[in-house]
Parts: sequence; structure tokens; C-alpha cells
Amino acid sequence: MKKIILLILLTLTITGCGPKKEEFVPGTLDGETDIKEISNILTLTIDEESITSESLESTLTNNSDITYYLYGDYRIEKKQDDKWYKLKMERPMGVMANLQPVDPGEAQPFHAKWRTWYGELPSGEYRIIIDFYEYEKSDISYYTAAEFSVKEA
Repeated sequence: MKKIILLILLTLTITGCGPKKEEFVPGTLDGETDIKEISNILTLTIDEESITSESLESTLTNNSDITYYLYGDYRIEKKQDDKWYKLKMERPMGVMANLQPVDPGEAQPFHAKWRTWYGELPSGEYRIIIDFYEYEKSDISYYTAAEFSVKEA
């Protein structure tokens, strides 16, 4: 009987002492950004009234005479000490199978709902970055960005 109780206690001790998964904290920095150049080929205009800790609405405008394509994802960065840092993601963002074209001169809505990937953002200064490319030069990525602020509710 003592051996069974000892075995149960040992099992409970071993299973309770395994490595714990680090708890995800929204707004945690994940290293300085590697994006050095923001393009003005496509511009992103944010609807300031739409900004929440979970999402925003914006308009993406193609200022060129070439059709560009969106990869289908974006990332959020946080400004701290006048530098931009990537935010840690709770889970990877899936890329859409259908690449979205933005024709010359076209303006189209861009909805960003990041709660699933980044959680609810704490108050602070952020920017959203979208990558895009020209069909014939799909190996060259361009980036457009827009800054926004999340304020306490």
C-alpha cells in the first residue's frame, strides 16, 4: 500500500514539475524591426475614429500606374524610445490563398482585426505594416505603413 501511495505522489510531483508554457502578454516586444524603408507607392490612411485595442479600419491607395498585390498579412510594431519594435504574436497569422490586387489609382478598404494574433493592445504608439509586390517582380517586397495610437478606454 505504501508503494502505491509513494508511486502516486511521485507521479503527481513529476507531472507538476514540467516546463511551463510562457504566458502570452499582449504588447510584448519581440526585437527591433528589420524594416528600414517604407514605400509611398501604396499609402495607408487610418480612420482615427475606428481605432480600438483590437482593430482598425483604413484605406489603401495605389499611387502608381502599376497593379500591386498584397500578401494578405500585416504586422504590428510598437514605438518605444523613438525606435520601432516588432510585437510578439500569440499565434502565426495565416496568409490568404488569393492575393489581393490593388489597381493603379484604386483606393480600397483595409480592415485589420489583430486580436487573434496580437491580443488586445495596451495603450501606446503603434504602426501597422503591410507588404506588397509587383507581379513581375514577386521576389521584391515593398512595405507601406501607418502609425496609430491606442488609448486607454
